[in-house]
Amino acid sequence: NVILVEVKVRKSPEELPEQVLPTRVLVEQV
Repeated sequence: NVILVEVKVRKSPEELPEQVLPTRVLVEQV
């Protein structure tokens, strides 16, 4: 699931900075 989240975050890097990337993974880890 972490890979899918990483790809999702990479699709819109402008909206989510690199610092939010790890946080997003934890939130979408479910």
